[in-house]
Amino acid sequence: MNRSFRRTRSSGRLGLLLCLCCLGLYDHRAHGQNSRFVYVDTEYMLAQMNEYQAAQSELKVQVERWNAEIEEKKQEIERLYRALKAESPLLTESMRKDRQDEIKTREDQLLDWQNQQFGPEGALVKRQQELIRPLQDKIFAAVQKYARDKSYDLIFDRASGNQLLFVSPKLDKSNEILTAMGV
Repeated sequence: MNRSFRRTRSSGRLGLLLCLCCLGLYDHRAHGQNSRFVYVDTEYMLAQMNEYQAAQSELKVQVERWNAEIEEKKQEIERLYRALKAESPLLTESMRKDRQDEIKTREDQLLDWQNQQFGPEGALVKRQQELIRPLQDKIFAAVQKYARDKSYDLIFDRASGNQLLFVSPKLDKSNEILTAMGV
């Protein structure tokens, strides 16, 4: 089943590309113009930038620092757990419960802290956006300029599953189709 999914997904991409090419051929035949399509690989382009490599190094150092803090906190929790286990026969029920609550509180704090650092809206994601977004914007602006300077109609990004990075406004037939629909 996994193969068929890939085949379907690949067929869908191929169908989209063929459709776009047919539209380009139609446009070419109808208007005597050449539609030009190219692709870029933004992941490759990022990897070639010194700023990106520096950002990746900074992020790696920060992640290592946070992982060391996590390990320290886990060891502290484990030490508290071992102490509770060793002293448990000597503790009253109330004292045992207090220590269990302390361990549970520290575990919860650790999970919260991990989420603050590594969660979907955590410090790591925010820092990645601060460091990487300007580089992506720089690439996007360069692609836009390149497309205009070289008269390309469409530029796909291979790294993001053939996402369109640039589309010439002359290829937008939305108003013509709306008119044909009577809208």
